[in-house]
Amino acid sequence: MVWVCPVHPVGPHTPDHPLFIRFTSLNAASYVLPDEVYRMPALGLGEPSLDHVVAEAMAKIQNILRGIFSR
Repeated sequence: MVWVCPVHPVGPHTPDHPLFIRFTSLNAASYVLPDEVYRMPALGLGEPSLDHVVAEAMAKIQNILRGIFSR
């Protein structure tokens, strides 16, 4: 399972476009560029719009956080 979460880095080397964080597990993450999001078959969403990808990812991340904090 792969989750993708948008981030907007701040700093002197900030790119002109938003980056995304790819979570392959709760302990492994890497940055991906927006165009890579469309080529991620692990999302299982075919060719989704970026808004759909972000909404799916945020829902999954919120569910994970709810599970962690409800213990």
